[in-house]
This record gives sequence, C-alpha cells and structure tokens, in this order.
Amino acid sequence: MRGEKTTVDNLGNLMPEVYDQLRFVARNMVGYGGAGNRTPTLGATALVHEAWARLAASGIQPNDKQHLLALASRVLRQVLIDYVRTKGRHKRGGDVMRLHLDEAITAAQKRSIDLLELDEVLTRLADFGPRQAQVVEMRFFGSLTPDEIAGVLGVSRRTVENDWAAARSWLYGQLSSATS
Repeated sequence: MRGEKTTVDNLGNLMPEVYDQLRFVARNMVGYGGAGNRTPTLGATALVHEAWARLAASGIQPNDKQHLLALASRVLRQVLIDYVRTKGRHKRGGDVMRLHLDEAITAAQKRSIDLLELDEVLTRLADFGPRQAQVVEMRFFGSLTPDEIAGVLGVSRRTVENDWAAARSWLYGQLSSATS
C-alpha cells in the first residue's frame, strides 16, 4: 500500500495522528490560550469536529499527514469565519472573536485582532501573493512547521521562510493601519 493516496474511507485512520495538533490550534484560535479573550460559544472540540466533518464530506483525498494538516488549516479558518459571520458579531460590534497574533505577526508585541479583519487581509494577500497566503494559513491556522509547509507546497524551506517573513511584514502593516 506504499504510495497509495488516502481515501475518504480511511481519513479516520489519520485522525489520531493530527487530532491533538488540531485541538491545540483550535484552542488558541477560540481564545482558550490567550489572556483577555472571552470564551466563545464555539469550543475547540466543536471547531475541530466541524472542520473534520466538512473535510470528510468534501471528498478531498490528502496524500499524507502534512497535506491533511494543510487542508485542515484552511477548513478551520472557514469554519471560524462562518461561525463569526453567523453570529453577526462583526456587524453588531459586540463580542467580536479576537485572536492573539504573537508569533504570527510579531514576536515583539502581542496584539489582539478581529478574526474577520484577519480573513479580509489574508484574502487581499492571496490576490497578489497566493503562496504567501498559503504559508500564513498553514502556519497560523494549521500550526505546520516550515519544513512541513515546504513539503506540501513543493518548495524549499528557505522559500517558505522568505514567504513567511514577507507576508508577516505585509500583514502587520495592513493590520496596524486598520486599527489606526
């Protein structure tokens, strides 16, 4: 079975390998890991399970664990954005779900940002730097390492690091100007 692609039927076999990593990422996304965040009604477990259900329903066939984590990072982002939009929090100006982008945007200072704001900025980044946007998405929403991202994208680790540095700088500028 060497080299065989994963099928939807055996996606469940990969779940134990990625579940803990996805829960860790989800906990940080929904605010359990950051001081000052309100606990949203969407918990980490529900987020991971919804993302997993959507991924299984999509029929996408990941090649390996890293590819699955890359796909899951995109689906986690989509689930969170759908959740926030459904709650209408952004429009009402109420309890907007906020994320701490400590390592993601700048190691020097912690900054809380609106999830919808981040989604909008990432969408703009994807318009002119699609690979950079993928790197941010996999690193932030999927917690993949530079080596794992390089494997998924078929580029060198150095390319991933360069994309990350450029994207982080651009995102920081966009997010800083949005709050000024």
